[in-house]
Amino acid sequence: MKNIFFSCVIIFAVTIQACSTVDSSLDPNKVLRQKLIGKWEAADSGQYGYFHFKKDGRADIVVDGVSAIESQLKNQGFMRFQLNSDVQPMALDINAYSPFAEKIGTFKMIMEFVDDDTLRLSTHRKDEARRPNSFDSDDGDPMIFTRVDTRDKRSPEKKP
Repeated sequence: MKNIFFSCVIIFAVTIQACSTVDSSLDPNKVLRQKLIGKWEAADSGQYGYFHFKKDGRADIVVDGVSAIESQLKNQGFMRFQLNSDVQPMALDINAYSPFAEKIGTFKMIMEFVDDDTLRLSTHRKDEARRPNSFDSDDGDPMIFTRVDTRDKRSPEKKP
């Protein structure tokens, strides 16, 4: 009888442990954040630009070869990105910070992955502090970005 009791206690404890462990790989924001890491470029109205999303959460926006960190923050601050897939379309914010980590501004966008190497982003046409409602709304300014570098986790294809 004692063996059955202890067996039940052990099975119960293992079950509780397994249920309380959350698999972070199933967190949609984390999965999409990993997918976003890299350099994404676009050309629009004769201007060339790209976003660079880094593993540590930092970001940079470069337009015609000029970095926003250099031009707007005078190399005295940094930018971080934040992704929210709980809303549709997904919300992407790029937050600018002072050298003392004080938030000084937010560039609000909506985004969607067209495929693994194509990203559609839209900013508000008149006010970057506001987020557009949809890709089809009159207040948005959608653009297509293409991945120009490979993610670290990709491996070269094996030849047969």
